[in-house]
Amino acid sequence: MQTTTERAQTPTRPGLPELPGRAVLADVQRLIAVAVVSSLGYNFLLIATKGGSIGATAHDGARSVMLTLHPSFFVFIAIAAVFFGSVARVRREAVDGVHAHRILRRAAWAIVIIAAGSLVIAYAWFFSTPLAGWPHPGVWFAPFPFGTVNVELGG
Repeated sequence: MQTTTERAQTPTRPGLPELPGRAVLADVQRLIAVAVVSSLGYNFLLIATKGGSIGATAHDGARSVMLTLHPSFFVFIAIAAVFFGSVARVRREAVDGVHAHRILRRAAWAIVIIAAGSLVIAYAWFFSTPLAGWPHPGVWFAPFPFGTVNVELGG
C-alpha cells in the first residue's frame, strides 16, 4: 500500500511526467464526493411528519396539528464552509502532500459528522416534541439549525 508521499512521487501512468499536486487533487476530488453524498443523504433522509388531535374545549371541538420536519439550509452552509475552509487552509498552510492529505481527510470526517449528527439530533428533537398543548401554553423549540419544522393547525 502506497503512502501519500509515495503517491505524490509515483506517476499515475508510466511515461507521463508527474504533475505536481496530483495526490492533493485526488484528495480534493474525494472531499467533493464526500460533501455531495453527505448533503444528498441528509436531504433525502431528513423528512418526517407527525400529527394528531389536540385538546377539545367547551367552545370549539377537537383541533388537529401536523408537524413536518425538513432539512435546514444551515446544514448545507456548514458543509460548504468546511469544504471551502479546508481547501483554503491547504492552500495557506500545507507544507507537503502529507499535511494537505491530513487536512482534507479531517474535513471529510467533519462533513460526515455534520450530516449524520444533524440527522440524529433533528430526529431526536422532532420525535420528542409533544403534540399536547398546541397551540396554547407551552414553549417548543424546533431542532434549529439541524432541521426545520412546519406546523399546520386544523379546526
